[in-house]
Amino acid sequence: MRKVLALSLVLFAATIVVPLFGALPAAAAPPYSIKILSPATMAQVSTLGVQIRVQVGSGFILDQQNWGGVNITDHGHIHYFVDGAIKANTWLTQVTLTGLTPGPHVLRAELRNNDHSPLSPVVADSVTVTAGTPSIKILEPTKDESVSSLGFRVRVAVSNFTMSALDFGGWNSTGEGHMHIFDGATYKAATAATTYTVTGWSAGPHTIKVALYNNNHTALPTEYSDSVNVMIATPSITLTAPASVAEGQDVTLTWSVSGFVMDAGAFGGWNETGRGHVHVFEVVNGVENYKAATAGSSYTFSGLSVGTHTFKVELYNNNHTELPTEYSSTKTVTVTAAGSPLEAGAFSPTVFYGSVVALVIVIVALAAMLVRKGRGGKSAPPPQM
Repeated sequence: MRKVLALSLVLFAATIVVPLFGALPAAAAPPYSIKILSPATMAQVSTLGVQIRVQVGSGFILDQQNWGGVNITDHGHIHYFVDGAIKANTWLTQVTLTGLTPGPHVLRAELRNNDHSPLSPVVADSVTVTAGTPSIKILEPTKDESVSSLGFRVRVAVSNFTMSALDFGGWNSTGEGHMHIFDGATYKAATAATTYTVTGWSAGPHTIKVALYNNNHTALPTEYSDSVNVMIATPSITLTAPASVAEGQDVTLTWSVSGFVMDAGAFGGWNETGRGHVHVFEVVNGVENYKAATAGSSYTFSGLSVGTHTFKVELYNNNHTELPTEYSSTKTVTVTAAGSPLEAGAFSPTVFYGSVVALVIVIVALAAMLVRKGRGGKSAPPPQM
């Protein structure tokens, strides 16, 4: 009887304890994480290669010493894939993936154990990018444009290639670098910026060439370049104005500029060689009186007094400072009094009627001469006695 009671108690306890233990959750997997920081999803990348950079967190240790060895909890490395094909396995969080064909690709980074086996569950991240052939195009200056001998802006558009100021002159990384600027075949400058101001080129025709280069200034296996022909000109400004106007009329000055860019967008801002605007002056007794500044091509004076007025226009920098050499033009305009016979197109009754009288006298004189000629020019004979 005691045995039966004991067995019953054991069975009863089992019915309580077993469900309790069975309800306990399984041990959770360590919360490892990996995230692709660059490139961003849907980014344009180079067919030459793309640099992928990841961040690993939540206690996972990238173990260089035991790479490919015995598994250790929380230790391992990263496998990198392109379209499902493994391209690299390393403890590094930044690698360059090469050999991309033009078009879309899926880049994937996955945490692995030391022996390369996948974690359970799998810990990975992926992005979709589009690979394209590198290119560079000159946007400014345009073909056959006249630019300044003081200096001019070269602006380019670069696709499927990373312009890297950080690694300029340093170690190569496939798919990134900078551009070299040439005058024909002669090297002139290098920059990782897409806008650069060229100075020191002589006046005359030139061919500007830009080409993509590696970080350490070596040429890429294939040349990616663009070129444009320009005419470099010494700055000049030519003023046009009426010789005279009547009192009360406006005087509009107009000018043409070459070898210098009139830069309305940077008016009053930072200087950029070869760009700026015009200052307008009225010169009185040899003294230049500032009247206005404009990036336009004309300026109008009103209410000028009778007499002569001398105007001057001069090229200035964006920030209103003078250029090292003066480039200017001057014109003198005469303002005449209202009703003055000097006034262009004015009607003068005195002059008109005086001219008519003079014309009548001339006609009468000519008629008299013709009459005399008809008589042979001889005197009539005296009467007979």
